[in-house]
Amino acid sequence: MVNLDGASVDKPSRLNASQGDTTAWRLLEACGTALLAGLLACVGWTNLSWAAGGQLSGTEGLFAGAVCAVACMAFALRGRTLRHHLFAALVVAGAAAVSLVLAEAVRDFSYDGQRYHQEAVQALAAGWNPLRDAPLQGNQSLWINGYAKGPWIWSAVWLHATGSIELGKSLHLWLAISAAFLVYGTLRRLPALSPAAAGSIALLAAANPVLLCQWPTHMNDSLIGSLLLVLASQAGRLSLMIPDADDKAMAWLTAGLGLALLPTVKASGLAYAALASMTGWVAALLWRRVDLSQHLLKVAATSLVTSVLVLSWNPYVTNTVRHGHPFYPLGGEGKVDIITNNSPNELHGENRVMQWLGSIFSQSHSELGTSEKPALRPKWPGVVSAGELAGFVSKTDMRIGGFGPWFSLGLVLALAGAVVALFEMTRRAGWRSTEFRRGVAAGATLPAGLLVLTLAFPEPWWARYIPQMFLLPIALLAAVLAAPLCGRLARGLAWVSLAVLTVNSLAVGSAFSVGAAVRELDMRTQLGSAASLSSPTRPLPVRLTEPALARRLSQAGVHWRPAADEEPCAQWVTLHHSGVGLCLPPGHEGKYIEEAPAVTSLKRLLRGR
Repeated sequence: MVNLDGASVDKPSRLNASQGDTTAWRLLEACGTALLAGLLACVGWTNLSWAAGGQLSGTEGLFAGAVCAVACMAFALRGRTLRHHLFAALVVAGAAAVSLVLAEAVRDFSYDGQRYHQEAVQALAAGWNPLRDAPLQGNQSLWINGYAKGPWIWSAVWLHATGSIELGKSLHLWLAISAAFLVYGTLRRLPALSPAAAGSIALLAAANPVLLCQWPTHMNDSLIGSLLLVLASQAGRLSLMIPDADDKAMAWLTAGLGLALLPTVKASGLAYAALASMTGWVAALLWRRVDLSQHLLKVAATSLVTSVLVLSWNPYVTNTVRHGHPFYPLGGEGKVDIITNNSPNELHGENRVMQWLGSIFSQSHSELGTSEKPALRPKWPGVVSAGELAGFVSKTDMRIGGFGPWFSLGLVLALAGAVVALFEMTRRAGWRSTEFRRGVAAGATLPAGLLVLTLAFPEPWWARYIPQMFLLPIALLAAVLAAPLCGRLARGLAWVSLAVLTVNSLAVGSAFSVGAAVRELDMRTQLGSAASLSSPTRPLPVRLTEPALARRLSQAGVHWRPAADEEPCAQWVTLHHSGVGLCLPPGHEGKYIEEAPAVTSLKRLLRGR
């Protein structure tokens, strides 16, 4: 609900984006683009090496990414002083350091991460060339051969360079920080938004609950959410009729990077990239921005073709040649249905809108549901049932109500603020006025596009598959706060919505982070105990459901060997949140410690003992 040219109507004294001190947010924008460029260069270099018959190299991949990031940042900051360049370099280095340190601090305990994501990463780091070598064989080979490999490449590069498989999880925060910088830069161009408001909205938009429950895992759904947020930020940036040619070029470059990276994450990323491009093209035509629509078609075509043919030849072209469908094994002849058995029966006959609304206004949980306890458990917005928030402590994939217990309240408040804003704008300017029509068009376009992207997915009730849905209320409240014609009531509702959504993300993130810390402490205790009970001459018999976790045992100093079939054992123990079974040596069963002392003390404190 701001003018398409970004000009203020009733606050002419406020500075436009091209005036005043804009150095800080322009530096952050350059940093956000540089982070994207570094990732794309790393993935691109690896694919070119594979095409030439080589293998993945950690040092070369990281070097290529660093060079591309520096070049991108240098172009974005042309004309700036050396001090600005050094500051931007420190910001990028700081963002990278935070991402890497947090990724290394906590192990991946997710089901998918331990089963096939880590196995794929280890295969690539060990030298498997998916462009030249034969497909892998094994229990998880169907997914490893057929899925997009961008995040696996990133993780394998770090594994090859450092020996740590956990560092690859840094990509979650890497992309989230990039998106936050870019959103902040776009919002600072809106005269009605203060730096504090722009910063609050940018941080909230990046802190997607899907991200907050996946940051210590190798899962990839939050990456889709962050890249779609990048595209949303650049759509807003380009709609403001940027007068600076270099600034406009950087906006198109950033949008192109986001579009190119989406298909490398997963198959839905390719679909979302194409649909987002088409939605933006239609919006540009409706705005009568022919120049914007033409540039968008060129950038989208170039980015997506490059992504499929260079960055993602395997899997899309490879799947088409081998199986007749680019999205195999999720599409084509012999496709595997991974949804039906993971969906509540009561949702199978419902249309997408009802599934979507039912999940948003339901208690948060991950049960598939039964006749006695259905999956959709309606509740009033803002009401939190017993144990609802506690579910986020252990769930990386909250299926129903997956955006948090207060998301529905934040959405209702944002919608209410938008409706009130329409009435206030009509009263002040008249519904036939140019200001009113431009404001409504600018404010409604992004929410409408997000709704299209959400309902286009066949299972819009499942939060991790539609991470962009979290941006809907944020786009609405940002439009209200940025609209010069809105009154106090609409702005008040928008601010309350922002506060509710912020509390929601803080609660979800805190709950999951506490659970992740507990799991990590317990795992360290268990591995240390197992290591003390083993020796080179007396390795522990081990049963591995997830072969990728063998590395975890060896790096912890556990001496082990594969257990023989039907091997007798006095006591089998299972490492928490994994399929690793250990056979304790006779007479030492009581020396194995399953729970960290700090965790035990905390539980006693909570019980009041």
